[in-house]
Amino acid sequence: MTTVLRVRVVAAAALGALLAGRGFALAQEASPPPALAIALEEALVHAIERAEASVVSIMRINLGPDSGTARLGREPFIIGGDRVARGTLGLDPSDPDFVPNEMGAGVVVDPRGLVLTNFHVVRETTSDSNEQNLLYVTLPGRDGYYASIWAADPTSDLAVLRLAPRDGRPLPSLTPIPMGDGSAVKKGQIVLALGNPYNLAHDGSPSASWGIISNVARKHWPDAVPSETGTEKRDLHKYGTLIQTDARLNLGTSGGALVNLHGEMIGLTTSLAAIAGYEQSAGYAIPLSDPIQRIIHTLIEGREVEYGFLGITLDDGRFTGQSLLEDPQSGVIVRDVYAGTPAERAGLQPRDLIVSMGGNPVRGRDDLMLAAATQVLGKATPVVVLRSDRRLALNVELTKFPVEPGVIASVRREAWRGIHVDHPTSRADVLRDPSRSQTLRQGCVLVTAVDSGSPAADSGVEELDLITHVAGKRVRTPDEFDAAVQSLSGAVDLGLAKLAGTDSAAVRIPAE
Repeated sequence: MTTVLRVRVVAAAALGALLAGRGFALAQEASPPPALAIALEEALVHAIERAEASVVSIMRINLGPDSGTARLGREPFIIGGDRVARGTLGLDPSDPDFVPNEMGAGVVVDPRGLVLTNFHVVRETTSDSNEQNLLYVTLPGRDGYYASIWAADPTSDLAVLRLAPRDGRPLPSLTPIPMGDGSAVKKGQIVLALGNPYNLAHDGSPSASWGIISNVARKHWPDAVPSETGTEKRDLHKYGTLIQTDARLNLGTSGGALVNLHGEMIGLTTSLAAIAGYEQSAGYAIPLSDPIQRIIHTLIEGREVEYGFLGITLDDGRFTGQSLLEDPQSGVIVRDVYAGTPAERAGLQPRDLIVSMGGNPVRGRDDLMLAAATQVLGKATPVVVLRSDRRLALNVELTKFPVEPGVIASVRREAWRGIHVDHPTSRADVLRDPSRSQTLRQGCVLVTAVDSGSPAADSGVEELDLITHVAGKRVRTPDEFDAAVQSLSGAVDLGLAKLAGTDSAAVRIPAE
C-alpha cells in the first residue's frame, strides 16, 4: 500500500469514528475535567483578576540623534499639550502600533500615581540628556500618561515613577497591588508572572504566564563595575536575594509582578538567566522581603535609600594557619578597622572572626555584606565574633555606606543656612584621609554642599568640611544636626574641622 493510500485509509477511519461518536478523543472530551484541575483553574483566574488592575506597561522613547526615531523624523509634535515623540513608526505613543525604544512593566504602589519598576527599565532617563528620553505608562484600560522618576535606587535595581496629569485633568484613582510576603515563599509554590512581553500589554491588558518557584536566595551576576574606591561595585542581588522561577519571562516583563495564588505580589520580575537566542530557562524576581519592602517604602516617599556601613576590610582567611578557619563557611576575618566607623566604636578588632550579624549566620563575605546593607541605620545591631577562642556579643550602630555621585530622589534633606549635611562615611575620600581620623572617631557630620551666596558660604564653610559641634553641642549624625539647629535663631556657632587639618575651629553663621 502506498504512503498516500495509507494516509487516506487512516484519515477515513478516524473520520468515521468521530462521526459515529465513538472516537477515543471525543469520549475523552465528553468526560468532565477533574475537580482539582477546575479548582486550580479558578484560583489562577481569581489571582490574575485581583492583580492585573495594578500592572502597567512602560515605554521609553528616545528622541536622541542615535535613536531609531531619528532615521524616520524625530521632531516632536503636540497632542493635548504634551510633548511626544513621533516614534519609529511616526505614530502617537498611545497608538497600539507604536514601537518604543525600550519596553518594560510596572506595578501601581500608591493611588496618587506612583508606579514601581526596575531601575534598569528607566536608567537612560536619569542621564544629563533626559530631555531626549520620555517615559510613557499605559494603565489597564489603555489610558496612557507620561511619567518621571520620583526616586530610584540602582543598588536594588528599583525605581518609583510618578505619573504626570494630562490636559490639566487629575489622575484617575489607581489601585495599588496587594502585597504578599516574599520572604515566606518555598520551592514548588505555584506563581504567576504579569508583565508586558514584547510590548503586548500596551493595549492595557498585561500578559500572564505561570510556573513554580524553582529556588530562593539566588545570586545575580552582572558585569563588574569599578567604583570610586577602586573595588568592584556590586548590586544588592549579587549577594543572594532573588527568587528563581520557571514562569516564562520574555523581553519586556522586567518590572512586572510575580504573584501567588491569592493574587498578592511576592516579587518584582527582574531578569532572564538565558543568553540571547537560547531557551529562556529561568527568570528572576526581587522578593518582597522586609528589607526590600523598606526600600520600596523609602522610594515611595521620594527619598534616597541608605545602606549600612560597618567600616572594616576582610581577610579571606586562607593564609592564616588558624585551624578554626579551615572551613570557609565558618565566618569572615576582620583585616582592618577604619577609624571613626561603627566597627571601631563597637569594639571590633583586626583578626576577629565574625560569625553572625543581626541574628543571621555569616558563612562568607556575601552574607556579611547583605546583612550590613539591609540593617536600619543608627539602630543597635548585634554582631557575634570569635576572638582568641572567646565568643563575644557586640552591638554596632551602622552608618551610611559611601555613595556614588548623582542621588536620584525628589525629597532631599533641607539645607540649613545654605549647608547640606550627610554622614561622614558617605564619602570614601573622607574615610581614606588619615588626617581626619581623630575627628571621625569623636563624631561629626559631613558638609556635602554649600549654596552659593548663603550665610554659610559667606562665613567660609566649604564642601567636605566636618561639623563637630552646634552651639557647643556635639553632633554625630545628620538627624542630630537637624535637631540641634531647628530651634536656634540669630547667629549660631559651629565647630568646624577644615580639610587642612583636624583642629576644630568655631565659625559663626549669621541668620538668613
